[in-house]
Amino acid sequence: MNNQYPNPNEWVVVLGSGASINDLPDDLKQWANKTVARIGINKYGTFYEKAGIMPSDIYFHDFHDKTSEYFFYETLNKTKKVASRFYVSATSKDLITQSLIYYIYSYSIFRILKMKSILIKLSRNLIKPIRKKWHNSLVFFLSNSFRKKPLLLKKNSEIDVVDVYYLWDNDNKWASNLNQKLYHFRGSLTSVLNLVSVKYSELNVLMLGVDLISKQYFFDDELQILFKKTGLGYDWTQSFMVNSGKHYSASIDSGVTIFDRFSYVVENLNKSGNQLFAYPNKNVIIFDGKVKDFI
Repeated sequence: MNNQYPNPNEWVVVLGSGASINDLPDDLKQWANKTVARIGINKYGTFYEKAGIMPSDIYFHDFHDKTSEYFFYETLNKTKKVASRFYVSATSKDLITQSLIYYIYSYSIFRILKMKSILIKLSRNLIKPIRKKWHNSLVFFLSNSFRKKPLLLKKNSEIDVVDVYYLWDNDNKWASNLNQKLYHFRGSLTSVLNLVSVKYSELNVLMLGVDLISKQYFFDDELQILFKKTGLGYDWTQSFMVNSGKHYSASIDSGVTIFDRFSYVVENLNKSGNQLFAYPNKNVIIFDGKVKDFI
């Protein structure tokens, strides 16, 4: 490993999904994999093997449409053997279990409900002629029951439920612990940096793949293939990115971009002893002096 890199025991890496991930030097990736923590944001975990940096922490708060649900399952399933800490919303936490017995039970119910039309037809032919009341009860249960596929994580995994503020909430402020809502302003990056200040204070923070002035992901080819096969892959932010040529957080929405409040983010990171860096240099320049050059 190149001696130009600092002591990895003093660093945390925040992993975005920008295309610059594909151009990272191999020795930088090796260094990053030795740092105290490597926090993969949202879709990063699905494609981490292509990136070459193994996440130790996964932050996945999005869970509001079919695409985000798909990537939630993919990310946790692909990283559950390598990551040890997961930060998720209350909605998605209900899908996670660390008990094999409960997983088998929950998955069985999920499979049964997936076959509800077949079960109703069988009941109509076999049960209804004998016990109409039983048939009606079964139909009511199956018709009004819905269960998502469960996720099984290791028993020693740390799972934290995190909540975030909405953009214009009056109380949208920096959290000092994970029982409070995390600061959130135009993107998950601000919430992840708030999380870093709580969980990893006094450590330097390096952002990789945080390409806010680009609309490209490091897994664009894989997204296109997925979209052609399933119609999934692009979420509601895609129109902003196409129109602006930038990441959603850097595109104007509600009259603001992530840069409008980034001074507040850096000020609070400084209070927790976290110095913020980025790589490559083009991802430093976009923050207008608020972020330091890594090398």
